[in-house]
Amino acid sequence: MKVLVVTHEFPPYFYGGHGTYALDLSKALSAKGVDVIVVCGRSRTPFWEKTGKLAVLRVNFPDLPPRNMWFSLANSDQICRLARKVDVIHVQPTSSSFLIHRIIRESGRRVVATIDGSYTEMMRCISRLPINKTPLAEYVFGIVEAPLRTRMRDLDITTSSHLAVQAAHVEHEIVSRHGTSVANRISIIPSAIDFDELIPLLDESCDSPDLRQAVFVGRLYSSKGILFAVQAMRSIVHDLGISDIVLSVIGSGPALPAIVRLVRAHHLERFVQIFGHLPRRRVLKTMASANALVLPSLYEACPRVLLEAKALGLPTVVFDLPWAREFVGLGIRSQTARPFDEVDLAHKIVAACDTQKIERGALKELEAFDMNKVADRLIDVYSALRDST
Repeated sequence: MKVLVVTHEFPPYFYGGHGTYALDLSKALSAKGVDVIVVCGRSRTPFWEKTGKLAVLRVNFPDLPPRNMWFSLANSDQICRLARKVDVIHVQPTSSSFLIHRIIRESGRRVVATIDGSYTEMMRCISRLPINKTPLAEYVFGIVEAPLRTRMRDLDITTSSHLAVQAAHVEHEIVSRHGTSVANRISIIPSAIDFDELIPLLDESCDSPDLRQAVFVGRLYSSKGILFAVQAMRSIVHDLGISDIVLSVIGSGPALPAIVRLVRAHHLERFVQIFGHLPRRRVLKTMASANALVLPSLYEACPRVLLEAKALGLPTVVFDLPWAREFVGLGIRSQTARPFDEVDLAHKIVAACDTQKIERGALKELEAFDMNKVADRLIDVYSALRDST
C-alpha cells in the first residue's frame, strides 16, 4: 500500500493541530507498513527527507494567505506526478481543494479528504460574538475570506472520493448543506492523539503546590474564546477574590494584542501568563502538570487539545455549544459554561480547578481516539478505495 499525504502544514512549519495530526498520522501509517509520501511546505528549494517507509518532500510556496491555496496551486504539477505513483491520496483540510479533480482525472486514483468542520458554521458562531470580543482586523479578514474558505471546503466535499469526517456533528453539518447523497461517502474518523506521547506524562504533578494552574492551548483567535478566558480571570481575581489561580496561555495569533491590553487594563499580569508558541513536548508537559484545561471555543470539529487533556485525566472547561456536547462526557465530565458568559465561565474554571484529576489518566476511555486505532481505520478505507479502482 502506497499513500500520498498532501498537507500545507507539517512540522516544524505549522500553525496548529493540522500539522501535528499530519505528522502523527504519517508516522503511524508507516509504522504499520504503509509506504507514505508526504508533500508539504515549506522550503526555499524542494528537498526530500526519508526515514524508513516515510518520505517527506518539502516544497516552496508564497507566504501569503490563504497559504493552503497557494501551496497546492504553486506545486500542482509535482503533486499530480506523485499521485500517479501511489494507490491512494489523502488530502488534509483544504490543502488541495482546487486540485482534487485534476488529481483524480490525471492519476486515476481515489482521494480521501479529511473534513475538520464547517467554515459556514464557524462564521455563524463568530457573528454571535459581541463586537468588543473580536479584533476588528480579524473580523474583517474573516468576512472577506469567508466565501473562498467556504468554496474550498465545498470542493473538498464534492470532488473527493471519500470523506474522513472528524466528528458526528460535522457529518450532520455536511449532510444538511450538501444533501443525503454524500452520506455514503462519509466515515467518521476522529482527530487522533498519540498515546505513546502521553503515557510518560501521566505521573506529572503540579509545578507549584501553592497555585492552581488553568491552561489554554491554541491559536489566539477570537473564535477560540481566549478573550472570554481572560475576562473570566478578571472575574476570578477581582469579583471572587481568588488569588491562587493562574491562566497559562500557550499559542499565538491575531488576538494577542487584545489579550495584552486586557491583562494590563485589569492588572492581571500576575494571573495571566502568555507563553506564545512552545515546543510540543513542553506544551504536553505543561498540560499534564496543570489543574485544568480551558477551551471556550465557539466552534471545533474534534479538538485534539481537548482529547489530550481528557486522556491525561484533566478537568476541562468549555462553553455549552453543540460541538462540545459530543465530547463533554469523555474522561472527567467537562464543566460547561453558558456561552459568551465570562462570569459563569469564571465559576466553571474555579470548579474545574477544585476537581481532582484522574490518576494515571483516562486512556482506556479515550482509546477510540488513539492514533494507532485511527490509522487502522484509515488503512481499511484506503484498501477499499484501492480495490474498487
